[in-house]
Amino acid sequence: MKEAVSKAGSRARADRGTGGRWGWWGIVFVAAFVASIAAGSVLKAGESLYLPEASVTQLRDYYSASGAAVIAQSALQVLAAIALYRFGYRLRAALRPDGPRTAAVAGWGSALAAGALLASVVCSLALVQVATSAGDAVVAGLGKTALVLGGAIHLLGSGILISAASAVAWRTRRRPRWVFGYGTFGGPLVAASALSIVLPPLVRPEPVFRLLAAVWLVGLGIGVLRGGLASSRVSQPSPRAEGQA
Repeated sequence: MKEAVSKAGSRARADRGTGGRWGWWGIVFVAAFVASIAAGSVLKAGESLYLPEASVTQLRDYYSASGAAVIAQSALQVLAAIALYRFGYRLRAALRPDGPRTAAVAGWGSALAAGALLASVVCSLALVQVATSAGDAVVAGLGKTALVLGGAIHLLGSGILISAASAVAWRTRRRPRWVFGYGTFGGPLVAASALSIVLPPLVRPEPVFRLLAAVWLVGLGIGVLRGGLASSRVSQPSPRAEGQA
């Protein structure tokens, strides 16, 4: 009986803690990431760079001439990475009473997504420094690494976060229900985009996978701000437990 009461108390404390301001972190991530794309487009010098098909010459030209665009974009992506990690951390804490292992997987997913994005930023900033002086292999390697980390690996982590969090929240009837129902289908699709590492043509639909993730993050963020994420099932002690008390 004590174990049941303890579990119910943990869930109640988690539910009370989920109506706070941390829902903003999911929205901040999406806003900062979108702003980073806009900043890179506005501040660039010369032609835009499509990283998956960029030659070494194009990489050198872009990163040597568009340093301001890369720095502004990188700063916003650092903010996005921090926001995503904070969002995943708080979500993991909120879901832990209902599924510690699955909640931990969600936490690792957010850490992977945020860490990969930060590592991609490091590669981009390194390219600004060495674009004109490093050898072709170094420039090409940094460009490829930035692409894989900021694309496939980041989306893999995001997909793990969405899938794991949605699984435990849907099973325990957490709200908003539509977000977690959507996540049970959308999360695996987002994670599957990591196949672009071995199937390069899958890089092209990456914006669609990013949109799938953004809808879930914003939807859940708004739900948390509106007092959501509480379970729609009210845990009450059983008559037998009450009699034993």
